[in-house]
Amino acid sequence: MFISRRKHEPAHYMLKIESFSLLYEAENSKIESDVFEASGHKWRLDLRPNKDGYISLHVVICDTGNGSKGWEVCVDVSFFLYDHIQNHYITFQDMNGHRTRFHEKKTTWGFDKLIPLDSFMETENVYLLNDSCVFGVEIIAVPEFTRLDRS
Repeated sequence: MFISRRKHEPAHYMLKIESFSLLYEAENSKIESDVFEASGHKWRLDLRPNKDGYISLHVVICDTGNGSKGWEVCVDVSFFLYDHIQNHYITFQDMNGHRTRFHEKKTTWGFDKLIPLDSFMETENVYLLNDSCVFGVEIIAVPEFTRLDRS
């Protein structure tokens, strides 16, 4: 995973969680965002504080029923987490800059271990402020899928 920082908010979607502690304490908890549009397709974010000590974040393509048999969508995906103290976003991308290919058998992509829960909850990082946090995503369509990209 490649991690960087930037000041600008995500262009496509932001998910604000007002009561993270309720999500964390619930058994088998998961948040599914509203459906949003980016790069000509409909998507949603799935966020889960895993009991193995991490936050997982995935993007799901939602308009698969409209595609013809053998459909394929190639994108660059960037996830975001807001740092309230530094007033910037931490960005998470595939380590090698590979594109992601969505198709009939693969409608979800993301990170099972985006960030350790203990780092997320540390007071000096301030991703969590007054029990609220902000995640985001950018999904950029790319015209083709090369041999260097993964499936």
